[in-house]
Amino acid sequence: MNVPFPPNMSSSGVPRGFASGGDPAEITDPITRAAYEAAIKQNSEKVWRNGAQRDLDDIVKTSLPKLEIEIIRMYSVPPVAFEEITEYLELGGFTNDERLRIISSIAQKIQTQPPAGLLNNLKD
Repeated sequence: MNVPFPPNMSSSGVPRGFASGGDPAEITDPITRAAYEAAIKQNSEKVWRNGAQRDLDDIVKTSLPKLEIEIIRMYSVPPVAFEEITEYLELGGFTNDERLRIISSIAQKIQTQPPAGLLNNLKD
């Protein structure tokens, strides 16, 4: 995305209507040029941040469901270390609801119950 030149640029040596994304070197007034360069930098950071957020959103939507399935598969082999997986899920930033769902899925898959109180702690 291009940053528009500041208004009234004709007084700074740049003709009116100069296209957005123009070369700051075309601005003869040093204060206006510095402000325009700062706006370009700020815009570049905003564009990068928006792209990173979009990428993270894509990762969350596509990878986390696969990760959850893989975690359930890996931990559905006896003996199940419910406390270990619960700790890892917490460290990994999984929400209580996600941890509860994963732990319950593991318990259901191996037809056993997690230790007393573990699921209750996740429900709070």
